[in-house]
Amino acid sequence: MASAAYAEQDEEVLDPDDWLLLAQWVGFPMSILYWTMPRQDLEALRFDRVTVLMDANP
Repeated sequence: MASAAYAEQDEEVLDPDDWLLLAQWVGFPMSILYWTMPRQDLEALRFDRVTVLMDANP
């Protein structure tokens, strides 16, 4: 999950420990989807900034 904490160029870089795993889904063969967001965004109910990551092992 640490890779989710690397921000865009214009955004502040957050500590990877500040990110939360909201959900994960194992629905594709050999891959997992993760929904993550910074703890501060969850506290502010900023769900428009959720990050979706996919880990695949082809």
